Order: sequence, then C-alpha cells, then structure tokens
Amino acid sequence: PTLFSILLNQINSSLSVCLIISYGFNVRQEQSRQTLLPGLMLFYVVPFFGGIYSSLMDGSFENQFVGLANYERTLQNSMFQLGKLAIQSTVSTLGTTAIAAQAMTNILENLNGIAAIGVGVGLMTIVGQCLGAGRQDEAVYYIKKLCVIAEVIIIISCLGVFALTKPITILGGMEKESADMCFHMMMWITIVKPLVWIMAFIPGYGLRAAGDVKFSMITS
Repeated sequence: PTLFSILLNQINSSLSVCLIISYGFNVRQEQSRQTLLPGLMLFYVVPFFGGIYSSLMDGSFENQFVGLANYERTLQNSMFQLGKLAIQSTVSTLGTTAIAAQAMTNILENLNGIAAIGVGVGLMTIVGQCLGAGRQDEAVYYIKKLCVIAEVIIIISCLGVFALTKPITILGGMEKESADMCFHMMMWITIVKPLVWIMAFIPGYGLRAAGDVKFSMITS
C-alpha cells in the first residue's frame, strides 16, 4: 500500500502541473480530476494488485493463498478513502471558500484522532500476546478496557483541538467566511466523533490481531 500511495501521489502531482499550467484548468476542474483518478485507483487497482502481491510473496514457498489478511487491510483502507474522496468531490463544487474550510477541517479532524489511533495500535500487540498465551478472556477484557481509555482520550483530544480551532484559523490567515465554516464543522465533529468513532475503529484493531479477517471485511 505504501508503494502504491507514493506512485499515486507522483501521478497526481504530474497531472496537476500539466493540466493547470499547460491546459489552464481552473480549481473545480482540477479538483474533479484529482477525485476521479485516485478514487478509481484506490478502490479497484490498489486492493486487486495489493492482494495478489501479498499472496504471492507470503505463500509462494508453500504454494497456497495466504494473503487474505493483507488484502482485507488494503481493501478496507481503500473503501475508507473512497468516502473521503466522495466528500472532497462534493466540496469541490462549492467554491474555493468551502475547499479551504474543508481542507483545514480535515487536518484538525485527523489531529484529534491521532492519540486514539495510538491506543488501537497498542491494542493489536496486547490482544496478540493474550491470544498467543491462550488467554482469550483477557483479550476480550483488554479490548473493552482500551475502548474506554480511547473514548476518554478522544473526548479530551476533540475538546482540545476545538479550543485551538479559532487561534489556528487566525494564525493560518484564513478568510473570515472560511474560518467560520471550519469552526462550524469542528463544532459538530467535537459533538459527534466521541459518540461514534471509537466503536467504528478501535475494536477492529483487536479483531485483526485475533485473525478475525472476515468479520472486519464484512462490516467494512
């Protein structure tokens, strides 16, 4: 996935230079192009070739298909990114003010989730060790416990980032209309994210560590 991401960014940058400078694309045209190409590649190309590559590399010596877990992670991430691209495509039709507001909101929203994602990464190690020791009850216990800890962390992070939203938009030199839109979106993110984000993401880390690939793929 990392190699595909690097390749995709290079293609995007090259096309942006060609279309904007050589052909005079405006903001909306270029935004639409940036949405269409990555959407197709992320949703179809990356999962397909990523799954085949993982299967060949992991199973070549044993002559068996063992890349399902890697394929699931690649596909799940691509489906998630497709949702982001759909939002970006919609915003691109609303003008530069909305684009600037959405870009800043996206950065701030990513920022307030970093600490909770760290809890999820740690959960993978803990669940793996518990199951490796044959203690399934402890694995269940730690999934529940770390979900509670992540919930507390996400509430604190959301409130902290929301408190800094106004100063950040001022320091960033955003126009008043864009800054107001960004503040409005961050207000709703601060309200909604603690309610739905944890159960949507954190238990999945534990399930993948337990090797439960099919459940994560179906729910995704």
